[in-house]
Formats: sequence, C-alpha cells, structure tokens
Amino acid sequence: ALRDACAAAGATVLELDLRRFPGGGVSGVAILAESHMSVHTWPETGFAAIDVFLCGDTDPDRAVPVLVEAFSPEDVSVSAHKRGAAATAGRFHEEMHADYGQFMDMERVVHRERTAHQDLLVFDTRRFGRVLVLDGIVQTTEADNHAYHEMLTHVPILAHGRARRVLIVGGGDGGCLREALRHEEVSATLVDLDAAAVRAARRFMPALSDGAFDDPRATTVAADGAAWLKRAGEPFDVIIVDSTDPIGPGAALFSAEFYAACRSRLAEGGVLVAQNGVPFVQPDVLRAASRRLARAFADTAFYTVAVPTYTGGLMALGWGSDDPRPRRADRDAIAARFAASGLKTRYYSPDVHAASFALPPYIRELTE
Repeated sequence: ALRDACAAAGATVLELDLRRFPGGGVSGVAILAESHMSVHTWPETGFAAIDVFLCGDTDPDRAVPVLVEAFSPEDVSVSAHKRGAAATAGRFHEEMHADYGQFMDMERVVHRERTAHQDLLVFDTRRFGRVLVLDGIVQTTEADNHAYHEMLTHVPILAHGRARRVLIVGGGDGGCLREALRHEEVSATLVDLDAAAVRAARRFMPALSDGAFDDPRATTVAADGAAWLKRAGEPFDVIIVDSTDPIGPGAALFSAEFYAACRSRLAEGGVLVAQNGVPFVQPDVLRAASRRLARAFADTAFYTVAVPTYTGGLMALGWGSDDPRPRRADRDAIAARFAASGLKTRYYSPDVHAASFALPPYIRELTE
C-alpha cells in the first residue's frame, strides 16, 4: 500500500523499510527522492497514521484514495500543512478567479479530505472563526454565514406566508436547514450530493446546523439534487437552491433543465430561490440565470445580500414562481408574519426583505 501510494503521488522510491511488531502493528518509511512517506499502525485501537511529506512536482492528494482503498477505514481524517517558502505563513488564498481573490491567515487546519466529489478544507481564523472551503473556494464561515442563510431562507418562506414543506438542494453545511426549521410549522428535506461533506460539516462546524440535522422535522438525502427532483414525489411550497458555484458538482444546479425540474416539484403558489453568484465579478452567471429562470417561471426576479467572504460586492439570489403575489407582498404584511414567527435575526428584517429587491443599475441591466 505504501509503495502504491508513492507511485500514485508521482514520487520516486529510493528505499522502503517496514517493521512488524508483536500484536501485528507496523511501522515503516519510504525514503523518496522528494522526501518521505511513513506509516504507523495500532491494531489494538484500529488506528493507522500515514505521513505524506513531499515536494517537487508530486501530488500528495493522489496518495489518499490509494491508502483508503488499501485500509478500508470507517473514517478518514486528512490534515494538510504546507512547508517552506510555499507555505506563505499559513495563508489560504482562494482560487475562484485567476486575477482576483481574497486571502485568510489560517490559525489552524482543522480537517482536510478529498471526498468522492471535491476537496474539502476546514480551518480556523481569527476574524471569521471556522471556515469551510470546497475546491479552493470559501463556502461559509462562522462569522458571516447568517447573512446568506437568513436571506436565502426567510425571504421565500415569509413571502409565501403559508409554507409547510421546504426543500433545500445542496446546503450540506446545514445553515439553510437551521434557518428553515426556525419556522415551527415547517418540515424540511435536504438533498446534497456529497454525504462526506455533510458529515464533515456536522463534525467540524456544528454551529452552522445548530442541531438541525437531528430535528425530527428534518430529512437528509444523499443524492444528486437534479436527478432526485425528476422523480415523482410530493410537491414543496418552497425550494431553496444552496449550491456551490457553477463549476464542478454544482454546475448542474444552474441549468435550464434543473429550473424546470424545480418548477415541476413546486406546489401551487410555490417559490424557488437560488444563489446566482456575485454579479460584479460573475456577470455571465446572472445573465444566464435570468434567461433560464424566465423559461421555467412566469414571475422571476432577483434580490441581493452582502456577504463579506463572497468577494466582489453584492450576491444575487434568483426568484422564480408562477404566482406573483408572494414577491409582491408588501412590507407591512411581511412584518406581521415576521413578528408572528418570533424570529430573532442578525441580517434579515422586513425592511431588508423589501429593500433587497431594489437592484443597482449594474445588476438590473444584467437581468434585462
């Protein structure tokens, strides 16, 4: 297994030495032209530790699936640490745009793993608390997630006024599930492709879901959301698309076919909302979403939210329904529903709800 892992990572084995101990434990090291790889096992506790220490043109991440296949573990924890000049003093640089981005100083890498679908990283920062990153892109943080999750959830639920069944597509961190279940009359189904990412969020960022996954009103499904929606099933009053950006696993959740599938699963008067990127740096995402939503729904619009770690300005959230009344609910009606709900929020309010649909010209022009 050690030799195969070295080969998968593109490393050159100079010498490999393994020693077996009474009881079956093994310690060993592969001396490499690019540094070393070592293994230590504790059969009495069912634990194995593998250190992959590489440089040059090697790829240590490629060793992980080889080792997982060899050991067949029940649980895998991967922690990545850069070294030398490339470490940039423990600094994380987002990889969404080649010419623009953000960095965060990492106080500690909490968890890293390559799931079946994406690279997952969790780390601690001083300013934003714990941060969840997928494929090099910040997904959410403890400090500012309330803005995104409150606006993606409370706007459609309170606008609808009688929502009982809510579907969340994506949202494996549990933030939207948390907010949806703050409405006592709501039951929610969360469908996320990556079960490993859901497990990691529950384990390493439990404050995001705040116990929502264990709520008896919650149902969690590990499945492709686009395919799952096409199956026959009960309709939903509100569908919330809490997707990653339109690259990799999240790309299907921005297609015209997906919006049509959402429409087919909405009850009469139902509402769809979906994140549609940051228009200033992702104008094409909003242009395409505007066209595709209009094909699927009679009433479409966009509203905005400011999330500090979604860099580039306001984020656009798409709206689709065949009934214009939810979107046109006035501020006083929303305020009455908000007061009756007993919600305590940090970003959302009835005033913010109403104002969020007023788009700056540079955003409005992208939707025309």
